[in-house]
This record gives sequence, C-alpha cells and structure tokens, in this order.
Amino acid sequence: MLERALATLTAEDDQWGEGLCHTYLGLSAREAGRFDAAERHLLRAMERLAPVRDVAILGIALAAYGALELPRAPRRALVLAAAAAARDGAGGRYAPRAQADIDRVRADATRTLGAEKATDAWEQGSRLLFAQAAALALARRSRQEPPRPGGLTRREHEIVDLVAAGLTNAQVAQRLQLSPRTVENHVAHALAKLGARNRTELAARLAGSDLSSG
Repeated sequence: MLERALATLTAEDDQWGEGLCHTYLGLSAREAGRFDAAERHLLRAMERLAPVRDVAILGIALAAYGALELPRAPRRALVLAAAAAARDGAGGRYAPRAQADIDRVRADATRTLGAEKATDAWEQGSRLLFAQAAALALARRSRQEPPRPGGLTRREHEIVDLVAAGLTNAQVAQRLQLSPRTVENHVAHALAKLGARNRTELAARLAGSDLSSG
C-alpha cells in the first residue's frame, strides 16, 4: 500500500508525501531487519522533507536513522538531539516508537562517550535546526559513496544495472518506486554518458566495462 502511494506521489512530485512514505517504509524495513533498505528510505525521507520545513515526520525519520547508527554514538546524539529539541520547540510529542529511539540513542551515547562528552554532544545537537540535522546525515552518505564509473550518478547506476538485467522502464519504475518518466530520463542520461545508442548497447557496455555492481 505504501509502495503504491509512493509511486503516485513521486509522479506528482509531492515532496512531503514522498517523505512521509519513505519514513514509514524505513520504519517497516527496520522492523523486518532490512537495515540497508531502512537506511535508504530514511535518508530519502530527509532529502524530501527538509526543503519543505516539515517538523513532525522529519523528526521521526531523524530519530529512526539515528537509532540505525549505533556504532557512531556522537553522530546519533547530534542528530537525535536536533530532532528532540526542534519538536519540543514546536510543541506536541512524538509517538512512543520515535521517543523510544531518542531515549535509547541518548542512553547508548552516554555509555559509549561518557557523561561529559555525551552531554556536550546532546547540547550541541539540540541547537541544530531539523534541516541542519538532516544535512549531517546526508553528508555522511555522500562521503561513503565511491565515485561511479562512467560518470553515472548513484541512481543512474542503479537503473542501468536493472536495464542490463532485462527489466523494462515500467518494471524499473515499479522496482525503485519511481515514475516511468523519471526512469526514462535516467536511462537517456546513462546512454549519453556511456556513449551507447540503445538499451542493448547499454547492457553490452555495462558487461564489458566492469560497471556492473553485481
């Protein structure tokens, strides 16, 4: 149901709606133990929600993402503190699951860092705006991603892999929860970047140049 809603909202370029769907798809993936998928959804939620200055849903995404970042206690403390502080200032309370994420991360950070460093990180994070906290999380992802062969973006590379596997644009759109027009545009860009004239050549270039992620 959320996947269908996301496809519709993406086609309409509804940023807030996309962010909402990605947030709850991320929460569902985390509950199912699919942590990579959860991280992808939550980061995408931040990308879509931060520009529209959302408060409630972006806070939930930040809290959930922070809980996924258990090895990086300072970062978790900063991100979740920002979520907690901004929501407190705006009024209202988080749902129990989001509040539990915040509480657990704060406790873990304190045990890992010690009380003094954890308190400093919490206070520093509490001064961040939601958009600034989201930017911290998204900056970490950017640093982790290696350069893509052929000048392809992360999304173009993902789509090219699926095209090479024989999927149609419609099937790729459904798989990645994008609009068919968006997929068409990405395929066209990939064709130009790799110097391929059609999908068959694109698949051949992929196989012959070690671009495939598989």
